[in-house]
Amino acid sequence: MSNLTSRLGYQLPGPSGVSSEHNFCIEETLPEANIHRIMREVVSPDTNISKPSRQCVQMAATEFLMYLTAEASAKCEKEGRKAVSGEDILWSISQLGFHRYSEPMRVFHHRHHIIESGERQQKRRLEQERLEEAERYPKVIKTNSTRSTESFH
Repeated sequence: MSNLTSRLGYQLPGPSGVSSEHNFCIEETLPEANIHRIMREVVSPDTNISKPSRQCVQMAATEFLMYLTAEASAKCEKEGRKAVSGEDILWSISQLGFHRYSEPMRVFHHRHHIIESGERQQKRRLEQERLEEAERYPKVIKTNSTRSTESFH
């Protein structure tokens, strides 16, 4: 089992499937503004959030996500895959004992997938309509940012 080394220097137990020669170090953190915005949503409007508390939550959230991702990555490595999917992250949430959160996250992931596939279908539909329109009106020539029409002499 490997260890995750935090920026603060303490060791976290590594994911169950990662070989011991792996050593992870957090070099980047989640944006502090995002953390602050999320924290503001759960406290009363008149509550001040100190910078050290934001930084503490920032580090904890970053390390938590690194831990989940490392576990999912180890699963993918075992299965001979290079890409970590949302399903792998959901698996790592359950695997690491966060069962309370796994079902709500599955529901969210499923809804997100439906919305994304709907947007892709809409983009395809719009592109198809654009192509059909171009076939119906072949005299309109589209250039970089302007449209010009051929003359009908």
